[in-house]
Amino acid sequence: GGGIGASHVVAVREAAKRFEGLMDIQTVALVHQPVTGADGAENRAALLEAIEAGVDLVGGCPHLDPDPQGLIDHVIAVATDAGLGLDLHVDETLDADALTLPLLARSIQRTGFAHPVTAGHCVSLSVQSLPVQEAVAREVAAAGISIVALPQTNLFLQGWEHPVSMPRGITPINVLRDAGVRVVAGADNVQDPFNPMGRSDGLETAALLVMAAHQLPDQALELVGNSVREVLGLRRVSMQVGDVADLVAIDAPTARAAMADAPRDRMVFRRGRLVATRRETSTVHRPARTEEPVAVPGPAADHGKRNLWLAISGGSLLALTDLGGASHARLCRLIPETCCVGESNNTLCSDGIDNDSNGYTDCQDFA
Repeated sequence: GGGIGASHVVAVREAAKRFEGLMDIQTVALVHQPVTGADGAENRAALLEAIEAGVDLVGGCPHLDPDPQGLIDHVIAVATDAGLGLDLHVDETLDADALTLPLLARSIQRTGFAHPVTAGHCVSLSVQSLPVQEAVAREVAAAGISIVALPQTNLFLQGWEHPVSMPRGITPINVLRDAGVRVVAGADNVQDPFNPMGRSDGLETAALLVMAAHQLPDQALELVGNSVREVLGLRRVSMQVGDVADLVAIDAPTARAAMADAPRDRMVFRRGRLVATRRETSTVHRPARTEEPVAVPGPAADHGKRNLWLAISGGSLLALTDLGGASHARLCRLIPETCCVGESNNTLCSDGIDNDSNGYTDCQDFA
């Protein structure tokens, strides 16, 4: 939409061809806003064009449209005609009044929509009272909608206007799961304006779920593992004979350690075939001779100046510490070949340079 038609879909499909046999990719037709009304005519046309180009799911953002119910009705009708499922961005806001998730759940039940439905974000549900959360969760479970928590993006985007008791912006995973909703987790953005961090790693998402969503390690791993496979329409992998051999081998003693350390050494198997390997080598470069760091007495106030102390051992810089002038003078006498530090601007300088233009070199300043 937005005047560019379905060109993005065509480009994504072309890129996906290069990964055939390596991974499972599903494409969602998510058009510009609005979708409803006269202003949405071009975007509605682009949605049909994208479906014609070939997508797996129909998308939309009900909470961003002037007519949320109208958008929901439209994408359900279009997806039904195309025989496709729905993958919607829902309520990505901390505005408690913007709650379209129950509208989606009721519409799915009313129409008897027969294809998979997922709703991502669902942030505003987290700021509702517990009774409202539980009531909405029951409706979502009855409609068979899967919920996708997206901690990376929502932790970064949500809460800027709340300097006190900043909300986390993560959908209430436990409430939804207790109601029987299938909940999974992923990453909506990676190193872009919506999320400057991220490394396209499910272990990063799992670690954030532990720290920011109070999930235990095993729960977090399930949210980014087999539960995701179920939402994608893939069989679970329980490492039993007969299971499909889709797995990632990680150099870690436990699942918790894998999340904590995120080892880069990994082997990726798809359908029993090794499709990717990554190895990282770490080398400790020990000095030819080992020396103890120079011990410098504590700060002195004889010059009233503050300076940086360089702790050096075996030719390597070990630490920078703020000390008084007399202590710095002792360091200069102990290690005359090292750099001194300019007392006026805390910048490193070579011995013999007068940084503060007082007629003395900086080591002489403290002699």
